[in-house]
Amino acid sequence: MNTEQVAAGSRMNIPYMDVQNTSHLSNQYYDNPGQISVNSSIVQDSFVINQLVHPVKFIYQPPNDIYIYHIKCKEISIQLLNEISSNVSNINFNQNEYFFFYQQLNDNRIYQVVCEIVSPSFIINFLNKTIYGIEIEQNIGEELTFKFDQKENLKFYLTQYLNRFSLN
Repeated sequence: MNTEQVAAGSRMNIPYMDVQNTSHLSNQYYDNPGQISVNSSIVQDSFVINQLVHPVKFIYQPPNDIYIYHIKCKEISIQLLNEISSNVSNINFNQNEYFFFYQQLNDNRIYQVVCEIVSPSFIINFLNKTIYGIEIEQNIGEELTFKFDQKENLKFYLTQYLNRFSLN
């Protein structure tokens, strides 16, 4: 049954799934064997509503930011959110990690979003090895720490980005 046929049957909530597998370079450090893109369509009152499904681990760079981030979204319960919120002073923070909580608009699920700064030297080494097959030793004493405005910018743009998708 195609999308047009599904749309013809008015007042029926019949899900339609279209799965595409897009091959990308494997990244051994972030366990990314490829990306699967799923388009989910739901028919309501003769209208097809498309909802893009997004993976819970991905690489992201917000506008106005020179850094690239490894993003991991983990669904959590309300109970766990309350426990974390009440014990926030006891959490051991890494300087190159920042986390916040995000509530999905379409289904109200709550996610802990962990953002890790990807080292620029890691990116350079990865590209050199992947593209040219060479390894360059770089001893750069990078101190990757989040600044307040960097956190706010990342949270703002990442939340806008995530609002366009459904996390799977």
